[in-house]
Amino acid sequence: MMPRINRFRQRSVLAPALCALLAVACSPPRDLRPDLNRDVWPPRLFSVAMATPQELTLEFDKPVTVVVDSLAVELFDETSDEQDDDSPGIRVARDGESEVRLAFDQPTRPGVRYSVGAAVEDSRGNSLQLVAFAYGYNDRVPRLQINEFITRRSANHPEMAEVLVLSDGNLGGITVTNGTKSDYTDRFIFPSVEVRAGEFMLLHFRPEGAEHEISEFGTELDLSGGLNAQDHARDIWIPGAAGLPGNNGVLAIWEHPAGHPIDAVAWTNRTSASDERYRGFGSSRMERWVDELVDAGAWVIEGLSPRPEDLIWIDYSTATRSMNRSPGAANTRSASDWHTAPTRGSSWGEENTTEVHTP
Repeated sequence: MMPRINRFRQRSVLAPALCALLAVACSPPRDLRPDLNRDVWPPRLFSVAMATPQELTLEFDKPVTVVVDSLAVELFDETSDEQDDDSPGIRVARDGESEVRLAFDQPTRPGVRYSVGAAVEDSRGNSLQLVAFAYGYNDRVPRLQINEFITRRSANHPEMAEVLVLSDGNLGGITVTNGTKSDYTDRFIFPSVEVRAGEFMLLHFRPEGAEHEISEFGTELDLSGGLNAQDHARDIWIPGAAGLPGNNGVLAIWEHPAGHPIDAVAWTNRTSASDERYRGFGSSRMERWVDELVDAGAWVIEGLSPRPEDLIWIDYSTATRSMNRSPGAANTRSASDWHTAPTRGSSWGEENTTEVHTP
């Protein structure tokens, strides 16, 4: 038998609740504008950069202070990606503004990766915990020039690029990208390596993983074996790289992972009429790569907007017909600097040929 509902009791329970609701609905509205205007968002980190050999700058979207005793620093050897036990001390050099400066107790080492942990808070107590990465300050960045390259490999001639050193300096932190610094297929960051003007470096973009593929970071240049290794040039094997794009690609060198461009090349076998999408570049990624190079001043175009016709024409090249700069010619950062060498005209680690392939 179903229980009977006490309707009187039900009404007596609901009545106070209804009265409370009416009281709230009829009271004057509370002004919420002060709460809406109150900053409740944590600080945002915009950029990280080495300002001097001993100072790291962190830029935020608002003034912040560093939480006492929150600072920590670790070092990593980029060639082995292992932690370095010789971590320096670090302190706050300036805070209370949107740009915070942290000072190391010794000069940073070029090419060494520094991991800095910190906590910051704004004037309302909104806080952010962060880990920032930076590479040791390099004040002796040499001038470098991409001098020769192949993208269409064969069994005995995998993809590679030759870089000519134009001035003495240290390679520490210099970054090579198959792509651009913000979007790349492969990236290599140099450790601290002293180089002299006139040296050639050979960047191998398809290592086989053999033991004799030794990257030559010291003074001995005859340590490495492997396909196209040369005893008179500095062989560098890009770890994990699987080649360069055969038809449409970008290769660039930067002062450091977030730095200005040192040199770049961009190549294609397409035209503006190849298709209507991506301005003829064939993919949105290639389009972005070229736009980034042009915006950074790493590649010079003729018109207002980059076109495939502004790039190096790659279709005549082969595994033994490399793309060459003319020896001693000015670097205009444009396609006009380049020509296709004749068959078997590659000259790795030596002065380029002036002979030109005739289709």
